[in-house]
Amino acid sequence: MRRALLAGAALAGTALVAGVAACQPSQEAPAPPAVRPVLTVLAQPTDSVIFGPFAGTVEPRYQSQLGFQIGGRVVARDVTVGDVVKKGQRLAALDPIVSRFDLSRAEAELADAKAQAENASATEARTRRLLEGNNVTQAQLDAAVARRDTAQARLAQAGASLQKARDQIGYTELHADFDGVVTQRLAEIGQVVSPGQGIVTLARP
Repeated sequence: MRRALLAGAALAGTALVAGVAACQPSQEAPAPPAVRPVLTVLAQPTDSVIFGPFAGTVEPRYQSQLGFQIGGRVVARDVTVGDVVKKGQRLAALDPIVSRFDLSRAEAELADAKAQAENASATEARTRRLLEGNNVTQAQLDAAVARRDTAQARLAQAGASLQKARDQIGYTELHADFDGVVTQRLAEIGQVVSPGQGIVTLARP
């Protein structure tokens, strides 16, 4: 009797385990990953040569940067980049007022020096005649000669100053030294420039 009860309990437990297992959902195997397409190109040898592009500048072989020999304010600029100019053509100009004042002053100083030199020469001549009559001393004649020489030197200096002032008037205009093409403009009207400062760059054709 006891063995029959144990056998029945074992069968009931087995049936219960089977029923519980039947109630659980079945686990499916994961799907394999999708295949990703790959674009392939067959490499081929080539003999083509790529030349350029390159960055650079085009410059003339001979060019000169021109400027005024004196300083001043630019009142005219007659050319611009790309203009073809001839030798002697005006390129720019400075305000000539200051140079004209200097010229007027130099002319006045020359006139004064000339009058002083003439007076000193006349005084020396009179003193020399008076010395011949023993009316003056040798020291007075020497002083008259010294004054004449000083006046002559001052006259020569005034003449040089006048010539310089005349040259300064000519320096207020900038002219081309040769036939060429304007490649740069370095100053504008109204700008105050110093002696030798570049105004335009001129290139030979």
